Amino acid sequence: MIKVKNFIRSDKRDRLSGSLMHTYQHISGLSVTVIPKPRFSRKFAGVVVPYGSVHTQFRDVKHPHEIIEVPPGTAHFLEHCLFSGKTTQSGELIRRFAALGVEADAYTDYGHTMFYVLGTDHFGEACKLLLSTLIEPTIGDCDLDLQREVVQSELNYLQSDSQYLGYERLMKNMFKNHSCRYNVNGTLDSIGLITKDHLAAVHRNFYTPRGFSIVLAGGFDEPFVESFLELINDFVPNNNREPLGEYISPVEPRGTSRFTDSIVAPHLQDSYILGFKDPKVNGSSHISGANLMIRRIAGQLLLDVIVGKTTFLYEELYNLGAVNERFHYSYHLENDCSYVLVGGVCQEPDRAAEVVYNRIIDTLRGGKLDEDQFQMKKRVAMGSFIRSMDNIMTVGMNAAICRLNNIDLFDYSSAFTRIDLSDTIEHMNFMLDSEAATRVIVN
Repeated sequence: MIKVKNFIRSDKRDRLSGSLMHTYQHISGLSVTVIPKPRFSRKFAGVVVPYGSVHTQFRDVKHPHEIIEVPPGTAHFLEHCLFSGKTTQSGELIRRFAALGVEADAYTDYGHTMFYVLGTDHFGEACKLLLSTLIEPTIGDCDLDLQREVVQSELNYLQSDSQYLGYERLMKNMFKNHSCRYNVNGTLDSIGLITKDHLAAVHRNFYTPRGFSIVLAGGFDEPFVESFLELINDFVPNNNREPLGEYISPVEPRGTSRFTDSIVAPHLQDSYILGFKDPKVNGSSHISGANLMIRRIAGQLLLDVIVGKTTFLYEELYNLGAVNERFHYSYHLENDCSYVLVGGVCQEPDRAAEVVYNRIIDTLRGGKLDEDQFQMKKRVAMGSFIRSMDNIMTVGMNAAICRLNNIDLFDYSSAFTRIDLSDTIEHMNFMLDSEAATRVIVN
């Protein structure tokens, strides 16, 4: 058994997949989760930072009475700067990883930012490079103008997508104060407002090892894990127990700003998108941990039963010509915001939106949900989870995000047994509230 100073180890085995997990808790608060896969040659290392696009207001760790406000898109912009390396050539750091024979990437979400590497050889060097990039950054060397061009080009590209335009308008109609109303990338205007002081403040408050969740998944042997933990000790002093910045969660009004909105864009495909906002999950009523995970899974399962491929609604939309590869539905649940999206591209977007809305309301209100269908969807989801345990990248990413929410990946096994249709309907009944619903038609 591996024993490294400053770390406490615990072990757990998943009852469904049989996979083993070791968790090493560092004295600083940083955690390292190891999911060994002896039959695999590929290796994954991921670092999740507890800072995402919605964290635009927070209290400074050095000055708790001071509230720092940063422009929308700052989290994603910092991700770009960290991965641009020390030169003005965007992608320099990626090339250094490539020279080691590993893939490296990063992404920003509402509540976190993840950086990861994937490969086989020279993996210890790759991990060291990744950690040094996050803990000892060179923000001062980042060419802000260059990064602005990159991010703004991403945003400009989205403007040619009718579904994105509808989504962008819908989120602003659905949320008045919460930063989820903005794209993770920010806006063309907000990107121009980001300064190095903003980036430094975010790094100082959230890119501290105490908040990191690190996951290793793949063909790791004990000597590698031991050397990796020693590397952590080199980077993180024993007395490094700096607190994290305190995110200030906004309070949202119950309703949306309007029920129906439209965008005239004759040069784009006709599309529609509906949004249902949950007023019970907001800045004054948070949800976290196992409850968050269970409700995320259950909510998506319920949508599968209401609008999935085997439903009457799907068949009706198909007959309307409103079902194609761009039809989508999803349930989003964060600590302090929650909503459902349903949308698609079709020639009669007004009619499709009306059909979708009415059928969802009729199904929920009329008690027409099939228990057998729900249980079948649950079994399918459990099977997908078990199969995912053989995908190194999926396992690593999901495990890191779970740790961020103070749960572990193997809690998924017990989560499925705790999902109940009647409880799920109760949680998702917010979709019946017409004042918390909105739609956008693009044509």
